Amino acid sequence: MSSTVETDPTRYARRADLVARFGGWEICDLADEDGDGRDDAGRIDAVLADVSAQIDAALATAWDLPLAGPGPWPALTAVACDLARLRLFDEAAPDGVVARARAARKALSDLVAGESVLLSADGKPVPRREEALMSVCGSRPMIAIALGRAGGCS
Repeated sequence: MSSTVETDPTRYARRADLVARFGGWEICDLADEDGDGRDDAGRIDAVLADVSAQIDAALATAWDLPLAGPGPWPALTAVACDLARLRLFDEAAPDGVVARARAARKALSDLVAGESVLLSADGKPVPRREEALMSVCGSRPMIAIALGRAGGCS
């Protein structure tokens, strides 16, 4: 079941993650809306929030949100950074940036499809919704999921 806990809209990546991957000069240049030579934090936060919402929309098909376990989730940070970098380009992005964003979308798709495993910051797999039910209830949840009653173990 989904939690009602408030979550940080930029939980998968932060400005520091973008800078670590792409350099301060590039991020500053891409996020400097008013031409004052400094990145505009509001723009970066808005882009990261958009990307986090996109990631959540994909993850919600397989995991209860917010994700269990300690974050950050390294694979999701990489995906978020590559997608955010593409969104920061006002004009046509270079081919390499587009290719990285395409690879990030594929990596996210593979996670959701179960073709790769989502790991938490401590290196442990984050259980998918079905796996969490199986660990608590045994084999009965598979029947409950098929009948659309995945909310409990009875």
